[in-house]
Amino acid sequence: MKVAVFSRRSPEVDAQYDRLSAGLLAAGHDVVHIDIVAFGRGTVSFDPAGGLVVADEVALDPSTLGAVVLGPLPAAVGRTALTGTNLSADEHYARARTAGERHALAWSIVLDWERRGVPVLSSPSLARPFDHKPHQLASLAPRVPVPRTLITADPGALRAFAESVGDCVVKPVTGGPARAFDPERPLALRPGEPVQVQERVRGQDIRAVVVGDDVVAVAAFDPAVGDDVVDVRARAAWRDGTGRWAPVDAPALRDVARRAAQTCRFDLAAVDLKRRVDGSVVVLEVNRTPVVVDLEDDLGAPITERFVAHVERRAAERPT
Repeated sequence: MKVAVFSRRSPEVDAQYDRLSAGLLAAGHDVVHIDIVAFGRGTVSFDPAGGLVVADEVALDPSTLGAVVLGPLPAAVGRTALTGTNLSADEHYARARTAGERHALAWSIVLDWERRGVPVLSSPSLARPFDHKPHQLASLAPRVPVPRTLITADPGALRAFAESVGDCVVKPVTGGPARAFDPERPLALRPGEPVQVQERVRGQDIRAVVVGDDVVAVAAFDPAVGDDVVDVRARAAWRDGTGRWAPVDAPALRDVARRAAQTCRFDLAAVDLKRRVDGSVVVLEVNRTPVVVDLEDDLGAPITERFVAHVERRAAERPT
């Protein structure tokens, strides 16, 4: 079976999708990489009539593909210039528009291939809306516990929410590290730019990896470390690579993680949770393109093996 894998291949290889690709190759499948950097080089062409894509001089006909593994795609926005570079407003706009054009092309390709019947993991038409964190939270809330949250660009509303909730964190709406909200140092919000403000959930940092409906691994990061850091990614053990994932065996965690991944319709998902001292669990977010090689290695969990089997099942379900 031929499998197309969208991921970053230059200047450095994406370790997560390289691991998944290696698993597909070991299972006897033909893997064709589509380097998302090729969109920036301008070496991707698309024929909407037939669905043919040429990337870095490699032609891909969707009728020959058994499945598509969808890693990160070109972002809709990004840095328009290096720090310290002086550009005019028109130059910034032109570069930002170019990023949007690449983004539209990449998503159009995978949506078209899915329309033609190619199994795309995770489905762009079904899963993509859940990349938007406000929609994701709104969809998760009826099914799993989530933090009390307000998304606002109104400084007054933010302060009122923080006063009513107490201990809070602030996050970008598009996702990213959380930081503590200090009522003594109000945020300088840009006019019209919303932020997420949430109750701070204190407890153990948990990550569950879900493939399809199968919860393959549940682990706590560096569980001996105290709860003095707001975001796990800010911990020194995370940044320098000395922290380790430890297995956690809790049916309640598995159930919550499975329901969260099913809600977002992700074929491969990392569900980030907090477990309080009293044992209650809160879902922080669900990631569609997670990096879980560290967790797989620390636990010896069969994430790649289960993912390859899931790709094969999805391909076998394709209508003939």
